[in-house]
Amino acid sequence: MEDRLEVAGIALTHQGKVRENNEDVALVRKGVCGMLCVVADGMGGHVGGERASRLACEAVERAWEAGDLSVELVAAVERMVLDADRAICESARLEPQYYGMGTTLTLGVIQGAGLYFAHVGDSRLYLLRRGVLTQLTEDHTQIQQLVNLGHLTAEEARHSPYRHQLNQALGLSMDLEICSGEKRLHSGDRLLFCSDGLYEMVGGEELARLLGDAASPGEAGERLVGAANYEGGRDNISVVAVFAEREELNG
Repeated sequence: MEDRLEVAGIALTHQGKVRENNEDVALVRKGVCGMLCVVADGMGGHVGGERASRLACEAVERAWEAGDLSVELVAAVERMVLDADRAICESARLEPQYYGMGTTLTLGVIQGAGLYFAHVGDSRLYLLRRGVLTQLTEDHTQIQQLVNLGHLTAEEARHSPYRHQLNQALGLSMDLEICSGEKRLHSGDRLLFCSDGLYEMVGGEELARLLGDAASPGEAGERLVGAANYEGGRDNISVVAVFAEREELNG
């Protein structure tokens, strides 16, 4: 008999130790459709980045609250991304002072034991299963393209000064390419949605350890944000941590 899963999640965002403002947004929402998890990392100047990430998350929340989720949930989360992109582009069209604002967006919907995700930019979604941390999304950066073509190794890309140059972002890409997919969750799985302010400061092994050792999503989030700040906190830090456990049935 297949496990019935219960999921718990927490969203945390922190300014970090260097930036003067926080352009990230992170959220978790629970409803009749399951759980929604979102991380957005804005760009486009002090005001524009904050506005872009907020507009994106508001558009996703509206779709979520409307319960506009079709049977094909991968297509539904992709539509959420497109809605967010349209909201940013429309705002920039009506208010020229926001021209050039954009944001990353990584979101997931968990329904039953299924995870359905969509992603644009270089925020990330990780799965920790039996101690092994796997990145489920691929960064939309020029450097990642060079890695895919075999021109750079992953280690060279990690240290490249150009690793943050995006080739896809909401509000900024004419032909938006959405990375999407689905994953069957197992009891004991842990998910991490995060902005680059986390993974640039904390390596993969340490991410896995902090996420795996925590007793709750809240503890995981606090430890991860604390670790990024301890290592310098050079950017805004956003974390959504989700734990999936076997549902305890009464009777």
